[in-house]
Amino acid sequence: MRRQITTVAVETPTLEALRLMRRLRIGCLPVVQDDKLVGILTEEDLMNIASKLLEERLSQSGPEGVL
Repeated sequence: MRRQITTVAVETPTLEALRLMRRLRIGCLPVVQDDKLVGILTEEDLMNIASKLLEERLSQSGPEGVL
């Protein structure tokens, strides 16, 4: 169990937060602003973003849906 809590700022780019979560093998990151908790970024949040981007890409590639 980790004792040190890793957080990200509101301004942290999504890709940077994703890389941090993968590197640390954690499923969520507290989001802080002015030393106050303002949210939590979860794996599910990132999956939702990824699925929307994939859907957009597939819809732009034509009827075959090939990347």
